[in-house]
Amino acid sequence: MSINYVKVYKKEFENYSLKIFTKDLLAGLTVVAVALPLGLSYGIISGTGAISGLYSFLFGSIIIGALSNVSFQVNGSTAVTLGILASLTSMYGPQAVFLTGLISGILVLLCSVLNLGKYINETPNEIILGLNSGISILLIANQLNELFGVEGTSGSAIKKIIFALSNMGDINLVSLGVGAGTIAILFLYPKRLNYIFPASLSAIILFLSINIIFKLNINIIGEIPRSIFNGISLNLSYIKFRNILPLIAPSFSIGFLLILKSISCGLASAEQKDEVLDSNNELFSLGIGNIILPFLGAIPTAASISCTQVGIMNNQKTRIAPLVHSVTILLIVLFFGRYISNIPLTVLAGILIGTGIKMNKIKVLKEVFKNPKEHIPFIITAVVVIIKNVSLGIILGLVSYYILNKIRRGSFEK
Repeated sequence: MSINYVKVYKKEFENYSLKIFTKDLLAGLTVVAVALPLGLSYGIISGTGAISGLYSFLFGSIIIGALSNVSFQVNGSTAVTLGILASLTSMYGPQAVFLTGLISGILVLLCSVLNLGKYINETPNEIILGLNSGISILLIANQLNELFGVEGTSGSAIKKIIFALSNMGDINLVSLGVGAGTIAILFLYPKRLNYIFPASLSAIILFLSINIIFKLNINIIGEIPRSIFNGISLNLSYIKFRNILPLIAPSFSIGFLLILKSISCGLASAEQKDEVLDSNNELFSLGIGNIILPFLGAIPTAASISCTQVGIMNNQKTRIAPLVHSVTILLIVLFFGRYISNIPLTVLAGILIGTGIKMNKIKVLKEVFKNPKEHIPFIITAVVVIIKNVSLGIILGLVSYYILNKIRRGSFEK
């Protein structure tokens, strides 16, 4: 991998003007409206706190964006890693999440050095779709306790669903009403308006205002650090062999998911922007970013498809737009943390449940149910992710895919 950054930046900014800056400014501010609720939600579910999710968008877009050979990627925490991160926090504590981020960053950087970007991007679509379906169930299962306003539990997605349903007698109707209202807003919100003022942000503002006025009896985010680097981050004393060993498999899974997310977002968006994504450079910037981010208190980070698309749709011209979004998030943390701390957790649960539902493509699920024998790798990947873990789901899904392919080829040749 060899990128001439002087040449990249010179080409990008050679005709930069106040008019272009204005477009970048407006695009960056619009991206904040999408990134803010995502960062808060993802930080909460990871178990490291809302601020860690926000920091992933704040620092991720600055560090990874600066090293990328393309101008449009907006980086931040991602839904596909949350099931793994939440389980790591419940088993080992928040430090394990940051250490896993560091290890996955090293692994991603190694993939860049070995020029593996183009090969990883050729992962069978069946496996990716199965992963999305399995992870979406994990995402929903992790939020049922907050939606119902009951105590949560650790373990598999099935265990969490059963536990939440068995505690329905203790349900907080106010919490359920606010969470259900959030989900309703996400699915009934006008699509055109969503690009200008996202449904998730509208739900947060609405129920935050109601909570401040009526002081609802529901769980809230709680204290947000009002100065930078005042949250938790990776402690050097935690980097020990005995702590690293159980995190190796999850780190491989997270690294794999970060790569898939960033490369797929980059390739799709590059066509819209008439740019060419260098896959190995993307892995280089992603790896370096995720090595640095844990020490800044951010959870594992990749390109955000929703935020990147919102920037492009709003006439983003250069990487100044993601920088604007990062600075704006920083200002929000510094000056509006006391308001953010009053956001009901059930609103964020509603946003994540909505995200989980949207991760499943109805057309794909219909096809799987119609012809299950034709989609065995999909089913194996999704089921193993739900009942065991993401790492095993990826491995068994890939093994089943290649075995079935070999069998089908052999049958065809005969």
